[in-house]
Amino acid sequence: MQKLLLSDSMDSELHRLYEACLDWGFFQLINHGVDAAPIAKMRSEMTAFFNLPPEEKDVFRQKEDDVEGYFLPLDQHMHAGFHFKCD
Repeated sequence: MQKLLLSDSMDSELHRLYEACLDWGFFQLINHGVDAAPIAKMRSEMTAFFNLPPEEKDVFRQKEDDVEGYFLPLDQHMHAGFHFKCD
């Protein structure tokens, strides 16, 4: 995380972090030094989002062939008419 704060390595480190998010999805980063208050706020916001009615969350639904967005649980994908390809 320290390299993200240094101007000479920030761009390359942000790119590495972006690639890790694309390749691995979400992961836990420990010993990052971020204060507990923003983490608690993020958890609160995350809980509030997942407690929204489905039609409100649907605005943020992941688009086909996109890696970003709210991803419905598999059983809800089936009911929504999504089809999965297995290569």
